[in-house]
Amino acid sequence: MGFNWILLQILITAYSVAIPDPRYQLAAHMPQELIYINASTVQDLNGDGVPEVYLSAGGGWWYYVYYYMDGRVGSVEDLLPWTYTSDLCYTADGRLVLYAFPHTVGTADNLQYRVYEWTSTGGHLTEDLWHRPAAEREENKEPDGLEYISSPEAIDPFVMKEYSDLLITQKEFNQKVADLDEIYGQIQKQILNWQ
Repeated sequence: MGFNWILLQILITAYSVAIPDPRYQLAAHMPQELIYINASTVQDLNGDGVPEVYLSAGGGWWYYVYYYMDGRVGSVEDLLPWTYTSDLCYTADGRLVLYAFPHTVGTADNLQYRVYEWTSTGGHLTEDLWHRPAAEREENKEPDGLEYISSPEAIDPFVMKEYSDLLITQKEFNQKVADLDEIYGQIQKQILNWQ
């Protein structure tokens, strides 16, 4: 079965409620490159009555979320985590959370919570939260401490030279994570799996 055929079947299932145009528009906006799709699900998490298409590709390295709103197809931007050890999750109130966590000793203490909210114009990044070592880790040495970062846009603190204006306290970071409600479910674990 080809990649496009599988996507079309998902869309036909999702939009079988007599809305013919959105399924074709969504199919046309899907990634056309030959990527390995790990998993997908079709769910209405934003509560607008039209389900969204969620795809995980490349072993959890890329995520795609497509939605149909106000007669147009859109996609959620900046769904690229810093590591392949990540999950796309959602909260009880329907927000998306891209959660990325360490995969080696050298990346220990690096956590990322990229939070997206649904508005009347689609899914938008509202906050990029980071928990990471305050100084570069030397071989066989513990970091000097941790720093906590909150940004209203996607950032990469691994390459940024200056982000002191984005630092928050550990208490503020913990509160922001707690305010995500319960991270309700890993979208990857409640999916049609094509492996």
